[in-house]
Amino acid sequence: MKEHLRLTITQAISALSINGNCGKNLLHPVVADALRAAGYEADEEDTKRLLGAGLPVWRSKDSGEVERTQGRRRVDIVVYKQGRLVALIEIESSLDDLRQLGVSSRNGHYDVNSIARCASAKFFNSYKSLERMAATAFYVSLQEQLDTEEAVARLSAIRSDLPTDHNPLGVHLLLVSGRCRKTDREILAARLKSLDAELMCVRQ
Repeated sequence: MKEHLRLTITQAISALSINGNCGKNLLHPVVADALRAAGYEADEEDTKRLLGAGLPVWRSKDSGEVERTQGRRRVDIVVYKQGRLVALIEIESSLDDLRQLGVSSRNGHYDVNSIARCASAKFFNSYKSLERMAATAFYVSLQEQLDTEEAVARLSAIRSDLPTDHNPLGVHLLLVSGRCRKTDREILAARLKSLDAELMCVRQ
């Protein structure tokens, strides 16, 4: 299944001409249409509400605190096959806000830390879209309704580098970006590995 999803998306995006803010207007519809043509259900903007309202998904790199969620975060594309959840996909034009150290100075920057921790108890360097998928995959695995405080407690209690702890159901998580720098993969490497997630880039 993972290989088929990867091939479907790779074929759809490989010939695209990437320029400027391509995520929402170009990559998103191309990926969604390709998934549907391949026999998947592509639920754009999570209309089925897989991620519950008010559930926190990331930790601010500025303050170090879990950022409270007003309303509901929406995963770009939730992928189902015959009614079964198989993948979560987030799409970005670029990952230019990523920093190995410190925080992007851009207003509304997307670089964040994870709520969960690695085995050494440090937070993972991450991106808002990646943590949106990570939190969704974890909450879904619990198969119960959580209030905000319990959700934060469950995620904060994780101290692991293993996908079986961070993504217990093995949901395929794909972060698709129009452009990637070499440093983007390096910065996200530990978090991607902990989730068994994949970064796919149209242009390196």
